[in-house]
Amino acid sequence: MNRPLIIIAALFLAASVSSTVRAAPSTTSSAKSHYMTGMKLYNLGKYAEALPEFEAAYMAKADPAFLFNIGQCQRQLAQYEAAEKSYRAFLREGDVTPQQREQVQRIISEMEKAQAEARAKQPPIGTQPPKEDVAPPPVGATEKQAPARRWFATPMGASGLGAIGLGVVLLGAGGGVTGWAFGRRDGAGDAPNLDGWSSAKSDFEIGRTAGLALIGVGAAVTVVGVALVATAATKRENRASRFARVGGAW
Repeated sequence: MNRPLIIIAALFLAASVSSTVRAAPSTTSSAKSHYMTGMKLYNLGKYAEALPEFEAAYMAKADPAFLFNIGQCQRQLAQYEAAEKSYRAFLREGDVTPQQREQVQRIISEMEKAQAEARAKQPPIGTQPPKEDVAPPPVGATEKQAPARRWFATPMGASGLGAIGLGVVLLGAGGGVTGWAFGRRDGAGDAPNLDGWSSAKSDFEIGRTAGLALIGVGAAVTVVGVALVATAATKRENRASRFARVGGAW
């Protein structure tokens, strides 16, 4: 802004106010008091405090010169729209010379320009600043998947291994009993008497039946165990493949 121009106009108006105050002391004592206080505050750069003093001076005595002082404070406080109105009121109410009018008109133009610049910096009503596009983190990048248990550590896998172990034990026991039974049969001919032969034959029949039963049960249990192990391993493989497709860890 044209500060020399503003300073010249302010000094001229201040002198005008002082002469007005001296001309009618009985009606302007309050206006003079507020004006003097406002000028002191203005000179100290306390524009927000000087403004109400100048307004009070105008209310005490409606001297158009106070309107210019009010506009100056509003301009310093960046209240450009209010300052423009105060300057226009000064021109409308005051008895100013053509030179003073030209100077104040220039100040008004500066206020209009300042208002336009302020409006240009404001975002349109109802809009918000654009948000930055943030890509979502890949699966497993922020929270690592807990490692899955091995198939043999799952309940199904452990049950299957246990069943296989039990089946092997039963098969072994059945094979042992069956072998003992056939051994008794083969040794029946060496019996010293008929009772010994009959006892060996009876042991063979009982042992063979028991052995074959154990072998049958052991085989069935083993088959069940193998099925459980196969199922557990298949489920584990499918789960691993699913995690691999989405980038997870296992």
